[in-house]
Amino acid sequence: MGINCGSDCAEAYPSSTFVKLTASPSVGTTFTGWSGACTGGSCQLTMDGAKSVTANFVLTPSNLIISAFSASPANVSVNGTVNLAATVRNVGAGSSRTTTLRYYYWTGSVWSEITFCPHSVGPLASGATSSQSCAIIPSRTPGTFYYYVAVDPFAGESVTTDNLAADYVTFTVNIGAGAGNNYEGLWWNAPAGSESGWGINFAHQGDTIFASWFTYDQTGKAWWLVMTASKTAPNTYSGTLFQVTGPPYDEVPFPPQGSPGSITGSSVGTGTLTFTDNTNGAFTYMVNGISQTKAITRETFGPLPTCTFGSQSNLAVATNYQDLWWAAPAASEAGWGINLTHEGDTIFATWFTFDHDRTPMWLVVTASKTGPTTYSGDLIRLTRGPPFNSVPFPPIGSPGGATGSAVGTAIFSFTNGNAGRFAYSINGITQSKAITREVFTAPGTICQ
Repeated sequence: MGINCGSDCAEAYPSSTFVKLTASPSVGTTFTGWSGACTGGSCQLTMDGAKSVTANFVLTPSNLIISAFSASPANVSVNGTVNLAATVRNVGAGSSRTTTLRYYYWTGSVWSEITFCPHSVGPLASGATSSQSCAIIPSRTPGTFYYYVAVDPFAGESVTTDNLAADYVTFTVNIGAGAGNNYEGLWWNAPAGSESGWGINFAHQGDTIFASWFTYDQTGKAWWLVMTASKTAPNTYSGTLFQVTGPPYDEVPFPPQGSPGSITGSSVGTGTLTFTDNTNGAFTYMVNGISQTKAITRETFGPLPTCTFGSQSNLAVATNYQDLWWAAPAASEAGWGINLTHEGDTIFATWFTFDHDRTPMWLVVTASKTGPTTYSGDLIRLTRGPPFNSVPFPPIGSPGGATGSAVGTAIFSFTNGNAGRFAYSINGITQSKAITREVFTAPGTICQ
């Protein structure tokens, strides 16, 4: 038995019952006292007859302002990240209601909202603040850009004309270090298609390229090699080529590098990458005493993204998934990886892993977009092909060219730009792995 006025404002009590009432003001109101059978700030009654009391409230004005707004850094390179930061303060006497802080950019004629930036604010007590931020990549071209911030007014706010920032912020996008060539992606022999059946993926972070080369050994068996190539001169990267054996792709748990049963690697030679521009270069290598040089170019099947190292510290905001990925958490299954080449609405993936006899195995999938962040396609295993040093190297479809077959399916689904899931079936074996980008030079490379 009790009063909860709003829904229950009257109760019958036995004679001589002691009743205590408490006033609870809602957000934006202030309790001013009792009237009727009670007066002042408290209400305690002994029920010796019918009694009526009233709790009196008044609206308490709140007033939100933008007390700080900034953009940092003031100057960025092409594809660089800018952090917009704003602070909302309640300068009114009463508490504010929950509302929304919004960021805007100048299009050249109107202010337009940045739709991925809104933040919820409040409620805020008198004098309280709420600080919010939004990371953006403003432009792929140089120029000066303008941004603005405002907090939505709400019913009962005393003043709404000061909910805007006192002024806009500006920053300049320059041509700088971030605009240098980045060679991340899938490459193959030049001219394009002339030696289809092999390829080499580059994950390019800072002055290091991690290369994974998909080819065939001297018996014609599918084979992959990896190389961590450091920058040795302008547009030149060199390193040691390794062949690797390891746990079968479906082993659970998959022992990470350095643990019992994990991968083992051995050096088979060296490799050097030289680039004449962002889409052409040469791959020179010595493998088991065999030296060759191949002209290489990007493998293009859609609009090429622009990749930049260090332009974004938060990889989760990326909407293009091109990069080298591995099991999540990072390094938990070190030894295998999957390269995603993302062009338009298609991801071409090359997965380097191990067969049940621990020998190198690689598979590819052309995954088409089937949902907002989902891509799927057939998994193809290339099993035989011309030895890596074949001259000429016959392309797929010609006599002696590489052969393979569909062995299952693959689905990639992403929760953000740095977290996803790789679900696949191979010859009836079904698995699903959480994946994340492999960052070997912080903060990593993103493409867009």
